Amino acid sequence: MVNKSDAGQEAPGKRRLKRLLLLILKILFTFGALYLVFTKADTTKLKGYFITADWRYMLVAFLALNAGQFVSAMRLRFYLASINVHFSRVGATMLYYAGMFFNLVLPGGIGGDGYITYVLKRRYHVGIGTGVRILLSSRASGLLGLMTITLLLAFFAESFATVDYVYGLLVVAIIGLIGSYYLLTTVLLKETIATQIGASKYSFFVQLTVALSAAALFKSLGLTHAYPDYVMLFMVSCVVTMLPISIGGVGLRELTFFYGGAMLGMDQEKGVAVALLYFVVNAAAALLGVLTFFYKKSHTQPTK
Repeated sequence: MVNKSDAGQEAPGKRRLKRLLLLILKILFTFGALYLVFTKADTTKLKGYFITADWRYMLVAFLALNAGQFVSAMRLRFYLASINVHFSRVGATMLYYAGMFFNLVLPGGIGGDGYITYVLKRRYHVGIGTGVRILLSSRASGLLGLMTITLLLAFFAESFATVDYVYGLLVVAIIGLIGSYYLLTTVLLKETIATQIGASKYSFFVQLTVALSAAALFKSLGLTHAYPDYVMLFMVSCVVTMLPISIGGVGLRELTFFYGGAMLGMDQEKGVAVALLYFVVNAAAALLGVLTFFYKKSHTQPTK
């Protein structure tokens, strides 16, 4: 007969083993995906893009990305206010950047969402379930904005210009996407219409900054045409990176560009280069999160 206390002690060990195995699988997938891309891509051409990249446009990408992160923090603040946890703008921004930092340094572990949930529970007595629901709502709203802008870019993409009924299909897809979002978040996440609409305003602006950041990175590599096509595929790669099968989405974005670019007649190496540059710019933004730990009082005290 198994002692209850022994069973209780065994469960955490099994959970740790499961997390370790998942992390190992993610690492293997990430390196496998990168290996596949780099063995098939023209590495000389890829290296040339990095050498000739215009740092001024990379700076624009960095600033645009951080503008988006600030708005993402305001979206989190908006959701927290819906459960009567009120942060100042500075406090919400610091909490969000701290989460970004943990996403960077602990991509296979607790991560940023886990850190934010921990802070909300320990300091503000927000239940784990409620904290997870808030973060899921934020992600769902972000996905809505991401996919909607992707579909809007498809209206201007040369790749689809000759496809029969493409514009009608895109309109139907956008209507279906928005309808599905509002239905699912109402049923599963118990959101009100006011919360859904309020959060969506933030999310669309966030994804616009992502698109601007991508366009700036492509410009830094000398792209002069077909911006809607390249940025659209970049946004698709952002959707793909939400799959929890790699470390921080690395490998998935590169695979999407390499094979998607081939299907759409794009410069594959330029797409892979932008995917890698975006990771660098995003990592640089996430590193700003370390500064928040010097001002803990600012980001751990909500407003009354």
